[in-house]
Amino acid sequence: MEKDKMELDAKAHVMASDPMSQEQSQAPPPATPPPTKDGSPSSIAVPNDPSSKDPQEDHLKMEGEAQEDVDDAKSDSSNAQYFDIHDDGIASPIEALNNYSPGGFHPVHLGDILGPLSDPSRFRVLHKLGHGGFGTVWLCRDTKDGKPKALKILSGHSSKNAAKECPDLKALQLLTGSVSHEEGLSCSQAAQTHKTAQDLLRNHHIALPSEHFWLPYRPNGSHLCLITPFLGPSLEGFATAYGHVTDLVKHVCFQLVEAMHFMHQKGLCHGDFRPANILLCLKEDVDKMSDEELVEALGGVEVAKLTRTPGGNTPTEGDNQEEKEWPKEFPRYFVGQADMTNLIRGGWCSPSVAVIDFGVSYPVNEPPSKGSGIPLGYAPPEEVIMGKDKHDKEETLIRLGPKSDIWSLGVTISELALDYLLLAESSHDKWDGVTNMEMFMGPIPEPFRSTVRARYKETWGDNGTILQDVDMVIDPKTGETVLSPLSFSIKWWRQRRKYTKEETGYEDPICSRMAIGLRTLHTTRSGADSEAQWAKDKTRLPAYTWEQPQEKEEVELDDDRLIKKFDDIEVFSDLLTSIFKWLPEDRASTADILAHPWFEGRYASKQIWTPGGLVSRLSQGTFSIVKLITGFPHKVGKFFFAAFSRLFGVFANPLWFLHGGRARIARLRDLESQ
Repeated sequence: MEKDKMELDAKAHVMASDPMSQEQSQAPPPATPPPTKDGSPSSIAVPNDPSSKDPQEDHLKMEGEAQEDVDDAKSDSSNAQYFDIHDDGIASPIEALNNYSPGGFHPVHLGDILGPLSDPSRFRVLHKLGHGGFGTVWLCRDTKDGKPKALKILSGHSSKNAAKECPDLKALQLLTGSVSHEEGLSCSQAAQTHKTAQDLLRNHHIALPSEHFWLPYRPNGSHLCLITPFLGPSLEGFATAYGHVTDLVKHVCFQLVEAMHFMHQKGLCHGDFRPANILLCLKEDVDKMSDEELVEALGGVEVAKLTRTPGGNTPTEGDNQEEKEWPKEFPRYFVGQADMTNLIRGGWCSPSVAVIDFGVSYPVNEPPSKGSGIPLGYAPPEEVIMGKDKHDKEETLIRLGPKSDIWSLGVTISELALDYLLLAESSHDKWDGVTNMEMFMGPIPEPFRSTVRARYKETWGDNGTILQDVDMVIDPKTGETVLSPLSFSIKWWRQRRKYTKEETGYEDPICSRMAIGLRTLHTTRSGADSEAQWAKDKTRLPAYTWEQPQEKEEVELDDDRLIKKFDDIEVFSDLLTSIFKWLPEDRASTADILAHPWFEGRYASKQIWTPGGLVSRLSQGTFSIVKLITGFPHKVGKFFFAAFSRLFGVFANPLWFLHGGRARIARLRDLESQ
């Protein structure tokens, strides 16, 4: 259901429109200047050594007035007994008050101006986009280029850990190593390096910080701030809204495979790949929106006022004593989280996506032995079924790696298409997931089998299923000796598959589930409308709304929700079956997935016809004739061909000149410069 818009009282309106009146120590927010011509950044996101001290300031050393501010904040907070939160009926999520303490969140108000020491008023706060254990995320106006940006402000504790090694910056350095910041670059070179790195990530559907800076010596510590592109809502619930538009689903899923393929080629594993960490991109028109238009597009602003009650005495409005002693580590009010889905309803979202949140990412050759911590519903067997180390703590039985990511990719694709977690009925009980995995993939092999068997015996003892002590059984259908499941009998498994075939026409669990169809929140009419919108304009997502139908005919259709029937059941099942394998080495690679028939027509169009490849193929035709005539041995011919292609290239091919050599040479140079 769509959130009701809140009518704030006069006091709340004043607070939202002029929050700086309560913070006299800061200057009023500056007007937004026009975008700069060169648009060059003031800093490059990736330092040579991410673990080294920030070049702008020593953020860990507090002294003088800065240290006094922190001490004053601690002293003030000791006088406060409790706070009242006057939310005025706020419906948006807000963070917990206890997040604001030394080492916690940085207090932020609407209209605050933030930035690096070199440009402290660069970013103006417009709205809150979210919060979590890491800190808060705010929508800001970048006064340097005039564009909206997302500003992630890490908590004091998170920033202290990030000072040693920030996963986002480490991922950025790994993914853009060939175009990352190098010492000795001029200002224009640094700007071009920055632009090239961000273009590279955007072209591969990845969003990472474009810049970073520190807010040192604040009430709750020093805070690392990461600047990222302003993006739309996540893909959670995507299938409910768009699962019936098959071409759109494939379009989005193909981008995800491309993103993962790029990451793995660069030697990086995401570790937490799921719809919550994949955001829709916004149309370029959003960059031109005013502050008021942006806030309105996000559903407006809701605030929850804080009232301090020290010593058991309730202060009155305008109490000077309260103003004087307000603890510096607390904000004056909470800002409700922006309604990101409103961007879809307003037609501001594009069908492009961006993978975010590299907080648990890791290099391929440095996998975490304790697991990445991905939710169970998206976790591969090697992270669900773990062994014990010598200290009786969990550790992986099989090293995590790219194929672990691919498992999570498969779950994500299935959720975007089918609107449910394919292998996990519960996101809390891992053993329910193991039973489903056996149902889909067959009996558990080693090294997982011994661990699961020990778990069953530990849980049920001698009263457990007899299968926990059995390895090989006779298949009642074929009469062959096969590995036995641990969760159920072969006989029961066969009976279940027989039943599903009678009900749906398919034995395979994936096919049988797809045969039931996808039940969406669209009516037949609205579903057809969104399909028609996508067919007409593939540069934006089809519009949809959760509002109840108003017209009489729509009300009559309200109970007749659209049931999406799949027409490529076997093909999609084959794709998922190639991914969902017990052992990582048996799973498909990203290259295999890109070329799978379910993505037919998409992979071929993405092939890059490089200038080098073009010259090589054209030269090869000429040289093949030469080699045929002269009869060079294979090795000599191979060497001569390589030298021939490099030295003579374009000019060695007579066909080249027949088709306008100069024009093609110019085109090749243009391609090489891109």
